[in-house]
Amino acid sequence: MAQTLIARGQATITIQKDGYTITQSLGEYIFPADQSGKILSAVSVTSTISVTLGDSAFTNFTIGTISKPTGFSSISVNNTNKTVTFAVAANTTTLADHGKVEIPIVISGTTYKLTFVWSKAKKGDTGAAGVDANLLDWVKEWNTGKTLINSNTVITPKLFVGAKNTDGTISGIAIGSFALSTKTSSGTITTETVNGIYGFKDGYKTFYVDNSGNAQLGYGNEYVKYNASTGKIEFGSAVSMQWVGATYIDKDGIFTGTLSADTVSAIDIAASQITSGKISATYINTDELKSTLITASNINALTLTTTKGTIGGWSIDSDSIYRGTKKNTATTYTAASGSMTIGSTGIRGYKWRLESTGAGAVAGGNISWDASGNVTFANSVSLNWTEPIDGITEALGGDEFPKLTKITAEGVYTGSITASQITAGTISADRIAAGSITAAKLDAASIKSDIINTTYINGLECTFTKGKIGNWTITSNKIYNSQISLDAGNKRIVVYASTATATSGHRVQLYYNSNSDFGFWATDSAGTCIVSLGSSNKIAGWAITSSAISKGNVSLGSDGSITNGTKWKLNNDGSGQIASGNISWDASGNVTFANAVSVAWTEDIDAITTALGGDEYPKLTKLSATGVYTGTLTATQVNAVSINASSIKTGTLSADRIAAGSITAAKLDAASIKSDIINTNYINGLECTFTKGTIGGWTIASNKISHSQIALDATNKRIAVFSTTGSATSGQRVQLYYNSNSDFGFLAVNSSGSTIASFGSSNKVAGWAITATTISKGNVSLGSDGSIANGAKWKLNNDGSGQIASGNISWNAAGTVTFGASVTAQWTTGISTAKELASAMAFGKMLYRDPTFTKGNNSMGIYNNSSSGMVTHTRIADSTAPNDSGYVIQIKTTGAATPNNGGFYFGTMCSNRKVFIARIIAKIPVGHNLQFGSNSIGTGGSSRWLTANAGTGDWCEYIYKVVCGTSNFSTTHYYYLDGTQGTTELLWYGR
Repeated sequence: MAQTLIARGQATITIQKDGYTITQSLGEYIFPADQSGKILSAVSVTSTISVTLGDSAFTNFTIGTISKPTGFSSISVNNTNKTVTFAVAANTTTLADHGKVEIPIVISGTTYKLTFVWSKAKKGDTGAAGVDANLLDWVKEWNTGKTLINSNTVITPKLFVGAKNTDGTISGIAIGSFALSTKTSSGTITTETVNGIYGFKDGYKTFYVDNSGNAQLGYGNEYVKYNASTGKIEFGSAVSMQWVGATYIDKDGIFTGTLSADTVSAIDIAASQITSGKISATYINTDELKSTLITASNINALTLTTTKGTIGGWSIDSDSIYRGTKKNTATTYTAASGSMTIGSTGIRGYKWRLESTGAGAVAGGNISWDASGNVTFANSVSLNWTEPIDGITEALGGDEFPKLTKITAEGVYTGSITASQITAGTISADRIAAGSITAAKLDAASIKSDIINTTYINGLECTFTKGKIGNWTITSNKIYNSQISLDAGNKRIVVYASTATATSGHRVQLYYNSNSDFGFWATDSAGTCIVSLGSSNKIAGWAITSSAISKGNVSLGSDGSITNGTKWKLNNDGSGQIASGNISWDASGNVTFANAVSVAWTEDIDAITTALGGDEYPKLTKLSATGVYTGTLTATQVNAVSINASSIKTGTLSADRIAAGSITAAKLDAASIKSDIINTNYINGLECTFTKGTIGGWTIASNKISHSQIALDATNKRIAVFSTTGSATSGQRVQLYYNSNSDFGFLAVNSSGSTIASFGSSNKVAGWAITATTISKGNVSLGSDGSIANGAKWKLNNDGSGQIASGNISWNAAGTVTFGASVTAQWTTGISTAKELASAMAFGKMLYRDPTFTKGNNSMGIYNNSSSGMVTHTRIADSTAPNDSGYVIQIKTTGAATPNNGGFYFGTMCSNRKVFIARIIAKIPVGHNLQFGSNSIGTGGSSRWLTANAGTGDWCEYIYKVVCGTSNFSTTHYYYLDGTQGTTELLWYGR
């Protein structure tokens, strides 16, 4: 079939771009408001703007300027995050009930608009109370015949007061036996059959008393439970008994903020258990310390360790005793007359020296000798005989005398000369050649017996720089003998171990650094101080008296008691109390728990700790000595003798010409020798070694130095200071001693010979025995392992177990507590209070039905009997109030009122046997208490607080119960604040 053209045409095809899609995360918002439209709380909401191009996100846009309607406090644009934030301040009244805000969105120069819409949700008036509304289905059975209600009795198998939660669980109080939908501790909803009185909140069981006698308060791991099957009280692991002042008891032990000496009187506490604080001087018996420890005899017995000092014009430092300018350099002299140094290198003065090597020199070095005793006389030395001695020639046989003696006008020259050959006159000293008379030429025995004898030397006042007496070494500022040292430079006396020194390691010492740093000091082998007495009296940080050992605020009595004020006491008769007296027991072990006690352990407890003994004290440093060492003085060191002979006129007489031993004392001028040669100045320069003697009032033997009531005994290794009626080994005395590595230290003994203090290998003070593992006295013992015990009366073991009240309350290391049969717990008040409150809430009727002040003041009147106008009530908004209305009544007192600071009242009329329960939620300042006032509540009536009534500074519930009597009724429920009354404004609040 042929085809026929009907029409022709053309089409234009255009590529169309995708459009923009503009959205916002929040397009509308409803502001909550009160009945008047006021926004009670500040509101801030943010909307995020998003733009897409096709299926892709588009960010190249801006949010333009937005006009802010009345009522908004701000509208903020953030073009970085592409957000708009709308804010309305609290208490705003100008915001319209509804409206909109246009949001300009600019894309490539074109403006698009989004709209944010708002409205208000106003709170409506509280409606009338409903009748049987929203009841659980089983509550409706009240009208099914299963519940019997008559004039005197209500009998029902089920009773519930509360509300049903949105998840099907309940909040309220259930009484009876029936199944409920509740939550487990993990939050899982389950079905539980109650069988008693049970309390629930948000589905969780918060308390119960069942018909088997079991009872519990709290839930989760914060509960207190009575188990009727075991007769024991069980406690959740998170529960603790806490008191004001930071004292609390939990499964791990008893913890407290502070212990004072007044409140702790009879337990040994280890120093390691007191971690802070200091012992106040107020609690140290300074008079007793002075009379028994810081006495003259004790100070005389101290080991003083000083580095320098001055005695009688003599200066003492670490290596020298000196007067004038110190010079302790070998082979030198002091710089000026009167200067003298006794030092480690020797004894030296002006133009003379005695070296520690044995060498020396006098006369400015013109006479000198070396360490081997070789003497040298300088050329300038001469024997100055002033007259010629020709007349002696004939007496010696003339010029040709075979003894080779030659006499000329210049002098006498001879091979040898004996004293018997000089029969007349005296020999002038200038006639004897310098250094020619040696010890061999002298009759040493006669010189010692007639000139340089004990009587002569004892009459001298000598000043040595160093030397030895017996085994005692004496330096410029120190006397020492093996393991004992008297150090004048450092002002200390020290006795030390064989492996230690006077300044380090194991030692005991008496010392004086200053008026505020002196006394007895003992260290262990590491050099750590373990005992100090004097300006500081401590043993491992413990201050000790005859009646107590204390550290920080803790005080332990010698009678076996320990206290912490009224917080806790452990008396020596076995009685005591803890928790500010809320738990107490008598000497027989009968325990009483007060109403305020709540116990916080999950399991029973068997025992606490055996002892809190102190750390092991290191052994005291031992003291020992073998002698005092000093220089030596021998006859060979006396080398300057003056010989005079009027018949020898000129020249010199060589000493080698004098027969050995021929010059006796009778031939010498003893007076001139004593005054000019062997005088004090000369002897002071000698280094002598004596075996015994006396210096001043000190008697020095080979191994002992003593003076009236003090003795330094190197043989027995002790330093003793004793009374006039005692001795170094008996009677009243103090001493430092070292007998062996197991018997050493400090010892103090009274007049009867009894030890009152010992430190070192044995540590005891005022009857307290201190060992490496315990501090103990009587039955009280503190262990270094952290335990403490008083026999069987009470024990606190280091593993957490323990017992008190003679074992009637005990617990094991796991915290399992066991109460003996004699224990009674007085918790009836708290249980009765809970029952009364539960009864009132279950069966009572609310008299004043605007408790949150939604409409007004709930019929409250101003309570001020003086009618002074100083007490006012104001209904104000308070966003912190714990209610739904947000309103509270502000009670203000600005001056004198009656009673006390005034308050509020209901003026409820009493009648026969009525019971009124007032529940008040108020914020009462700390320092004030809410007090109850009333007119007559009727004959036989009663009233009491079911809660505490003290102000806390925060919102708190206060409950008061009034039970009316039988006649003579008036009004009741008047409440006021006590405390200081004055002109200062007092504010408190009720809701």
